[in-house]
Amino acid sequence: MENHVVTIDNRQRISITDISEIDSFDEEEIRASLNDGAMIIRGEKLHIQTLDLAAGRAEIAGVINSLMYVRVRELIASQAKTVVVMLSCGIMVESLWQARKILQQRAESICVRLLEEGLFWVASAAVLSMFLYYCAYGEISFHAAFSFLAGLLLWKKICCGIISSWEKRDEAENSGTTARSSIWMRQEKNARRKGVKRKHARRRRHESTPGSIQQEKWPSEDRKGEERF
Repeated sequence: MENHVVTIDNRQRISITDISEIDSFDEEEIRASLNDGAMIIRGEKLHIQTLDLAAGRAEIAGVINSLMYVRVRELIASQAKTVVVMLSCGIMVESLWQARKILQQRAESICVRLLEEGLFWVASAAVLSMFLYYCAYGEISFHAAFSFLAGLLLWKKICCGIISSWEKRDEAENSGTTARSSIWMRQEKNARRKGVKRKHARRRRHESTPGSIQQEKWPSEDRKGEERF
């Protein structure tokens, strides 16, 4: 790096040359782009006192704990890793949330529900801390938080879409079976009504024609008389 000079005064002040841009800064970390690579300064109560991008010079005050040089590709790769890891973390936490909802619907007592609630929060905190430590050694950044929220929303949308499609399919099947059963019941009722009507009609016919009944009886009596003779 040509014309790149770093001067640290008792870890309370640092002056840097060959700076092209300040990428991000807060009281704990300052990221600066150089003409060849990038620089990360970590500490406490950090603030930029002077900044002259035309001359490529900056002065930073505060408690300086570390100074690290990184390549742009390495920085991009590190941020991409953080995004992927925290996106996966959000998906896992949302999966735990959906599992908690299903278990609480099946739980019968309040104690079981409280136990499931506590287990969910403990597991979520453990997953979040492990993923965050793996990708950024426990450091919370904007892209890490954004990736975590994106994972939550993405998986929630996918899960809700799948669950709603299952519910719609079940409702359609239930409505179809209900419609079929109602049709069968109507057919059975109609058949029973028709059978009852036919029976009533036969009875009415027999009651309205007593001569026919008598005529039916007479041949039988004649046969009995012939058998006697």
